[in-house]
This record gives sequence, C-alpha cells and structure tokens, in this order.
Amino acid sequence: MTSLRSAAYPLGNTDAEHERLIRQAKRVAPITERFFREAGIRRGQRVLDIGSGVGDLAMLVARLVGSSGEVVAIERDPRSIAKARARVSEAGLHNVSFIESDVD
Repeated sequence: MTSLRSAAYPLGNTDAEHERLIRQAKRVAPITERFFREAGIRRGQRVLDIGSGVGDLAMLVARLVGSSGEVVAIERDPRSIAKARARVSEAGLHNVSFIESDVD
C-alpha cells in the first residue's frame, strides 16, 4: 500500500500533463482571478501557493499583488518547478519564488 507521503501525482508529471494543466488554467483564469479579487488579494500582499504545479496560480496571483507583493510557491516535483521557473522568467515576473518541498 502506498502511503500518502510517497504517493505521486495521479496524472503524472510528464510534459503532456504539464501542457494539459496550462491549458486548463487558461480556461478558468477569469473565474480564478475574480475569486481571488473577491477573496481580498490585493497589491502589496504576500501569498503562499501550496502545490504550485507549473506555476499558473502563482503567476496569476503575482500579477494581482504587483511588484510590491510576493508569491512563495511550494511544489514537490522538481520538473514542475523547473517548468514554472522558466514560465515566470518568460513572463517577466520578479515577485515569485519556488521552494521544492513535500508539505506532508
């Protein structure tokens, strides 16, 4: 029996899965952004993103908190972090950092 601590992401961490997650995030981004705004996320805040994946939510929130805010994203998969860091850099965002950690 696999423990929760060592359980892998059920859909895997392949390039194809990363691309699927990116497409999915783009589709729901307007709803997600509205939800975060209504939840009170504003410029200058510091936000923790646990289970960041390839960084879609971290990037969305980074734009909401602006350059005076900060997003710290935690993800356990090093391949996902590498992809997320590249995407953040490509987007020109300087207020997002990623930490590799299993929060269990």
